Amino acid sequence: MNAKILILGASAENTGFIQKLIELGLHVVCLDKHPTLDKTFLSKNVKQLTCIECDFINTQAVKDIVVQEHITHTIALPIGRSLVALGKINDYFNFAGPSFDAIDRLTDKVKFHHLCQELALDDAQYIALNDGQPNTISSQISSIEQDLAYPVIVKPSLGSGSLGARYIANREELLAYQAPERFVSSSLLVEQAISGEEYSCNVFIDRHQEIHPIGIFKKEISAIPYRQEIAYFVDDYSCVFDAILPSMQKIVQKLNLSQSFLHADIIMTEQGKHYIIDISPRLTGNNVLKLLTFTNNNPIEIYYKEVLGNQSANYNKVQEAAALRFFSFDHDIVYGAAHCNGSNQSNSPPKIDSIFSPEELPNIIELENHMILGNRYGTMQNGADTNNGYIFAKGKDLASANELTCRYLQALAHF
Repeated sequence: MNAKILILGASAENTGFIQKLIELGLHVVCLDKHPTLDKTFLSKNVKQLTCIECDFINTQAVKDIVVQEHITHTIALPIGRSLVALGKINDYFNFAGPSFDAIDRLTDKVKFHHLCQELALDDAQYIALNDGQPNTISSQISSIEQDLAYPVIVKPSLGSGSLGARYIANREELLAYQAPERFVSSSLLVEQAISGEEYSCNVFIDRHQEIHPIGIFKKEISAIPYRQEIAYFVDDYSCVFDAILPSMQKIVQKLNLSQSFLHADIIMTEQGKHYIIDISPRLTGNNVLKLLTFTNNNPIEIYYKEVLGNQSANYNKVQEAAALRFFSFDHDIVYGAAHCNGSNQSNSPPKIDSIFSPEELPNIIELENHMILGNRYGTMQNGADTNNGYIFAKGKDLASANELTCRYLQALAHF
């Protein structure tokens, strides 16, 4: 297929997606102000991969590159609010995928609240502040407490992922909140905290605007005050999709979405309500890519058939039990403290076959450990902590898969 794919963002996190595009014989062009793709990876794939240093917020520069490189398609990967730049390119060149308006209304959390109200979707109460300056919060503390009850969630309205998101239990914590420096001048959201089970819902919207689930995963969230995913669970969550589908259909039709991925973080309450707490018309992060591939819904193959080939892809609706757990601990640990003192850090990590039986080892799908002997680790606080490592295991049921992941973390904590 003679297609050339544009990706905004050239970080190491995009490597998995790019590799799968290359494996399908496609040429990929990546743009980034500060590319961090591995040089070995670039040289190995020089015939199919072009990495250009370019600030993709500069729309005219991107337009020029699209023409010069003969780009035929784009694919939306996680780059936070900057994804609006891709929407402008899709609109200008009439490329398949999400428009600027769709991306703008879904990635601006205040605008998405307005959309939820317009479409009569379940929506948390909230207050939008003009900026994240400490004096802004303190000057409006009375009105916030009049409209909302603790606990609340505070987060930048244009933030990405869990950056800057905090669970606030009382006035003292709210007054002490500090927005990340990059978001201090942006609007800030104070939302009523919603109690319930949280899920990652990933779908593809075909050219007929039909919505296909490609992976729905339950989350385990880190201890307060942080809201960071520390585990994903794979199981039969078709009931979650059935519950959220009407809301997604309203969003898809209102924003005229087609030939696009859509990722939503959802909280399901005991009362049966479902709140979309984050949503974006793109693929989600590299870790969820592993889960999607495990469910036999490789998103890049779906993209290849549906967008490039204008064909109907085959979607697998059965999710076998598995658990992916990052290295997050209930209390602070010093990794390897039981086996080394500060001067001797030559000991190797615990061997996997000393933790699992020969019968259990085939159930360990993936395992990466980047922890450093002698370093201190604790509860995950943000997305960067996922770099410490993870274990991905399957089982006859979810309980057995999860037990394998928890056992490995326990071994790390006592090593």
